[in-house]
Amino acid sequence: MRKLRVFVVEDDPFYQLFLKELIESNYPADVYVFGNGGDALRKIKLKPHVIFVDYHLSDDKSRFNGLELINLLNDAELPIRKILLTGSELDIENKKGFEFLEKSETSVQEVMEKLHESLVLEDMAEDSNSKFRKVMAVSAVFITALVGMLMLAIK
Repeated sequence: MRKLRVFVVEDDPFYQLFLKELIESNYPADVYVFGNGGDALRKIKLKPHVIFVDYHLSDDKSRFNGLELINLLNDAELPIRKILLTGSELDIENKKGFEFLEKSETSVQEVMEKLHESLVLEDMAEDSNSKFRKVMAVSAVFITALVGMLMLAIK
């Protein structure tokens, strides 16, 4: 089972630590914590599988909120599961390209479910990739043998 790379973009130090500990104690994961969206964007080359982003980033030096960060990631068409976190209800018209999770007592279970889904999807993708490589290797051997037999038949 591969490790998940998880970004937590949250300006509340308590919630940063809470999510980091929750994730690391329950899943094989490398968790990177950022206090603002700009720092997270600078490290996007680490290719996270999942990113949890607080909507209200009051300490954001880059001057954008969590939804704007998610929109930047969507515009770049990066294959990252994006989850917007907030402590209050939001009226967001277009929730395309991300999931929404309200911070509450029940959000612990929801965070766990989303991470489990992401881990299962990563394992499926890795398994599928491995099977594809095996099929391609067998196909290459078969094609090489077929070409060899054709060359012998021509002579």
